[in-house]
Amino acid sequence: DDIRFLRNTPQLCHCEPAFFDDYLANLDCSEVVVHAMKEGSMAFPRVPLITVTAPLGIGNLIETTLLTLVNYPSLVATNACRMVVAARGQFWEETAGSNPPLAKSSEEVPGSPPRKNKFRTRMQLAE
Repeated sequence: DDIRFLRNTPQLCHCEPAFFDDYLANLDCSEVVVHAMKEGSMAFPRVPLITVTAPLGIGNLIETTLLTLVNYPSLVATNACRMVVAARGQFWEETAGSNPPLAKSSEEVPGSPPRKNKFRTRMQLAE
């Protein structure tokens, strides 16, 4: 049923019948081994999130799908984490006419010059 569906998709209608009958019909995924980090765990640079061990043809098919499914969500999660750290837990809803949270007064931040604008002008990160 799956091969019949793929044969009728517009993207694959130009493929030779041998691709469906010989290659896809005899595809064996028994040698595929996938190792992945536990969901929700912290990922570090240069440490793989997912490792796939498979024959070349099958590995290429799986790799393309996994990259598509993992790269964008991990980018969004990483950027969201960085924004939360940069905002130090301060949050406001961005809607029409809303203003950012008020900055601390110059008396509360030692060594800062008095500001004319009462709204936040820059973020101060914890060290």
